[in-house]
Amino acid sequence: MAEPLAGRRVLLVEDEALVAMLIEDALDSAGAVMLGPYAAVAPAWAAIPEALPELAVLDLNLAGESSLPIADDLA
Repeated sequence: MAEPLAGRRVLLVEDEALVAMLIEDALDSAGAVMLGPYAAVAPAWAAIPEALPELAVLDLNLAGESSLPIADDLA
């Protein structure tokens, strides 16, 4: 069976460790190249120019901090 995300760079921004691990496992199984997980906006934002993600999975509420600026930049 082909990996639907084979070689795709996926940015993962999630502040709950268990949730991040579960998402990372699912994306790894689909063949994604993981960028992260990042638990806060600043380090995720800093990684974007070099990593050039093709997809992103964003937790919108990171301990009270919104990740919407990351979504806006990626859009």
